[in-house]
Amino acid sequence: MGAVASWVQALGVGLPTLFLAVVTWLAARLAAQGQLSIGELVAVYGYVAVLIGPVAFFVQMVYELSRGVVAARRVVALLRLEPAPDGGELDAPAEPAVLHDPDSGCGWCRGG
Repeated sequence: MGAVASWVQALGVGLPTLFLAVVTWLAARLAAQGQLSIGELVAVYGYVAVLIGPVAFFVQMVYELSRGVVAARRVVALLRLEPAPDGGELDAPAEPAVLHDPDSGCGWCRGG
């Protein structure tokens, strides 16, 4: 699980940063060719830099949502378990009795 978590966190930070680098590089090439002004280059960088936070948030949200779904399925599976049927081989004691486990020989109330 740790390997998956580290990959998801790396992608959550790495992909938006890579996107910022690629868009800034492309915008810088356009500015060098004269198709973009320096102000437009700064604006492109600003827009993309602002988008890093929400994109990283959505990547992390998808990861946490998938973990939540898996956990919910496990809880539902646990809650659907049926108890083992009681054979009812012994009658209940008529009066208070000493707590004793015959399989292990443990008698907690007797100090044994």
